Amino acid sequence: MHPTRFDHGMILDQEEAPVPPHSTPEDLVDMLGPLGARMLAKGVESGIFVPPLTDFANSGSHIEPSHAPKIMPEDRHIDWKLWTAEMVQTRDRVLGRLWDSTTFAFCMNDTVTAKRINYVGPWTAHPAPPKDVTSQPGVPVLLPDHKSTSFGIWSADGQLMVPDGVTIDGEPKAGARPNKHSHAEVYVPTVFENYVADVEVDGKHVELALWDTAGQEDYDRLRPLSYPDSHVILICFAVDSPDSLDNVQEKWISEVLHFCQGLPIILVGCKKDLRYDQKTIEELHKTSQKPVTPEQAEDVRKKIGAQKYLECSAKTNEGVREVFEHATRAALLTRKKEKKKCMIL
Repeated sequence: MHPTRFDHGMILDQEEAPVPPHSTPEDLVDMLGPLGARMLAKGVESGIFVPPLTDFANSGSHIEPSHAPKIMPEDRHIDWKLWTAEMVQTRDRVLGRLWDSTTFAFCMNDTVTAKRINYVGPWTAHPAPPKDVTSQPGVPVLLPDHKSTSFGIWSADGQLMVPDGVTIDGEPKAGARPNKHSHAEVYVPTVFENYVADVEVDGKHVELALWDTAGQEDYDRLRPLSYPDSHVILICFAVDSPDSLDNVQEKWISEVLHFCQGLPIILVGCKKDLRYDQKTIEELHKTSQKPVTPEQAEDVRKKIGAQKYLECSAKTNEGVREVFEHATRAALLTRKKEKKKCMIL
């Protein structure tokens, strides 16, 4: 039957049935169903199911039995450096959703499940790109005009593999998942997470979609996938981490200006409740540091050209609504400007 899935126990009979690499499950049923029925009828007539059973290898047939390589559940883990387009599509048909190890977020506490991206099939394979386009295996490519997903990934044989969609795994192992208003005591680095907040600004009800991106260097090549169609950028740092404010100038602003040129920027200081926390002050003192002051953050805001500097605390909820409201106003203003630029010729 199926050359990769059915390889269990003794082989009683065997016939060759080449499977086209791009066949769908329906194609396989149409092709292999009648063949299986004929083999079953033939087996009943010839008595191959009557004990003692005879292995096909000892049946005297001139055809050598071939054991297909088994596809196991652990084969959901994609290795883009080795997997061809056919391997991706075959495993998607057999196993269902596949996942990519390069999208793991490393957790800082073993009570939290690591996150990863699951790819939803079916996959579509596109031919190799022109010579001037990089097709390194595992490198994502933005597809702004593609209807089903926003990116494709190069396979080992130079095919651009486009999944039907993606989902993100990862939540606490015990207890209920925190809602969008709760404060998590354990930090879990994100991959791509989106939240929707209902905000009322100037008498208008607005649904604000927030994309929380991965900050780790491991995801530098994946992070730009979340930038298209953005209307406002929030660059966040932690008040209890002066290094994170340094990163705003040394890393984040250059990336934002490259991928999101012209969008309004809001600088946000998170964890403002820790500015006067004695334990935090003592820990920073060990490295000759202090919590970030509003004046220091305001200086950085001016340097990077951000429209506004805001502070908030997810723990006390202070300032959170103000951040959402200012982000919404900035996003609405961006959309108005885009409409004004529209020209009909």
